[in-house]
Amino acid sequence: RYGEPPTGVKNLINIALLRADAAALGITEIRQFGGALHFRTEQADLDLIEELEKQPAYRRRLSLSAKDGKVTLKLLLSDKDCPLKRARAFVKALGKTE
Repeated sequence: RYGEPPTGVKNLINIALLRADAAALGITEIRQFGGALHFRTEQADLDLIEELEKQPAYRRRLSLSAKDGKVTLKLLLSDKDCPLKRARAFVKALGKTE
């Protein structure tokens, strides 16, 4: 009725959807530092991460670290990546491989 929502509104909706999907998978925090996205969780399925690393979209772009009992998955971004779109795609990929 009022036309397309502004880009800012669409981004807020996408962020809310990302948070909900991430929370359902046990991801407690998503941050962007420089050219990478960091997904923090209490547990990580190493088999699932290994499976993701085999996919062309994540090959040589995904790494894992652990500190203080929490696991961080680091996903390198390319210059062409939209961080929000890449984060949503990654969380969806994690959900599909479970």
